[in-house]
Amino acid sequence: MPAVELVARKTLEKYPQINLIVSELIVLLWLYSNPYSTNIRYLASIKDILRRTKEFQDASGFLKVSEQEFTDIVIRILKSLANKKYLHIISIGPIFAKVVLTQKGVNLIEKYMSNAFKSFMDEFGHVP
Repeated sequence: MPAVELVARKTLEKYPQINLIVSELIVLLWLYSNPYSTNIRYLASIKDILRRTKEFQDASGFLKVSEQEFTDIVIRILKSLANKKYLHIISIGPIFAKVVLTQKGVNLIEKYMSNAFKSFMDEFGHVP
């Protein structure tokens, strides 16, 4: 289980009013902690982080669904976050998704993430 999944689960446990599912919060945390100046997020990298979460793995650690179904799930997660105004989708293709966190998405992460998480991300993941 990736650390970001642990953080997402604990955060949702502590703040159920966030009203997101684990995979949505993981995507927001990933986008927040790994910004790129081009805002291009390759679906493969989003899929890699979600592929390691327990909700998408079977008991032996393999993906529960086909690769195409998984791609469709990731696209649905991005669209759901866009509908909730946490990110803006510029374009989605078969290989990449160009998305930008909205101010609402940034505010959500900054409001509910603990200082310990922020320190962790500053040291290990956040690239200003």
